Amino acid sequence: GLLLSNVGTWLQFTATSILIYRINERATDAGLNTLFQFLPMLFLGAWAGGFADRHDRRTVTIWTQSALLVQAVLLAIADFGGFVSLPVIYSLSLVLGVANAIDNPSRRGLVTELVEPAEISNAMSLNTTVMTGSRIFGPALAAVLIGPLGTAWLFAMNALSYVAVLWSLLALRRSEMIPSPPAPRTGKPVREAMAFVWRDPFLRYSFIVFAIVSTFAFNYSVVLPKLSDVQWGQEN
Repeated sequence: GLLLSNVGTWLQFTATSILIYRINERATDAGLNTLFQFLPMLFLGAWAGGFADRHDRRTVTIWTQSALLVQAVLLAIADFGGFVSLPVIYSLSLVLGVANAIDNPSRRGLVTELVEPAEISNAMSLNTTVMTGSRIFGPALAAVLIGPLGTAWLFAMNALSYVAVLWSLLALRRSEMIPSPPAPRTGKPVREAMAFVWRDPFLRYSFIVFAIVSTFAFNYSVVLPKLSDVQWGQEN
């Protein structure tokens, strides 16, 4: 379910970048869209992790995946209806960002409840493999389909892909899960977690590297449409 959903997500990410660039042919517009997608992750991510520790992760993930499905449906409707615009895309990208900020810690944490503690590292590795593989296959599939189908159908396909992950979540047998006890509603989990990371040199430097790479190296959805356009113009 996660594999199908992630492929659909990358179909939408790729189609959105191309659609935005087609409106004004400005990479800045795509950069702003990326800002709306990932700014909630920056400001809400740590607090969403604390929220996931205090609530049932499966239930939270079902709600967030449903919100992402609705976002994809609205984007497809706007595109099919011909009234898609930058403000519409930016607004829906902000919704996407907020839903993803809450979804990520709950969904990733849910993986640890599906296997015995000794198998968590294997399960997380498989989860990462699925997500990384979808980053390769999803955009490539979008490149093949966007010409004959158009961006709206790719948004619709992404919406449909969420059915797979929602069905998977609903099909989980709670009796076979290994739930972790909810964290107490006391203390300051975000501050305590940040203090713990900062005290550990390995974690501290790892997080600094992650922050730099995530901020400056994941800009291909902004750069590549412009690069392709410029390269195409030079060759023709």
